[in-house]
Amino acid sequence: MRTGSGLEPTPRAEALIGPVRAAIEMVQRLTNRQQAFDPSVARRSFRICITDDSHVSLLPQLLRRVRKRAPACASKRCGSI
Repeated sequence: MRTGSGLEPTPRAEALIGPVRAAIEMVQRLTNRQQAFDPSVARRSFRICITDDSHVSLLPQLLRRVRKRAPACASKRCGSI
């Protein structure tokens, strides 16, 4: 509400402050849970975008490491940049 000194919350807004804060905290707790990434059991696809020159020199080594550490993960070549 507008007052002579600025804005102040309405009675309804005052009543909602506690429940809204509790809801925000609950959502933050739910979304802040970080699950550890375990590459040995991960089942994801990754898209790797690199230049044509890099795919010749870097991609084979990278794919060997990914296949060794994350065998269920797939990778797709995106094409040159």
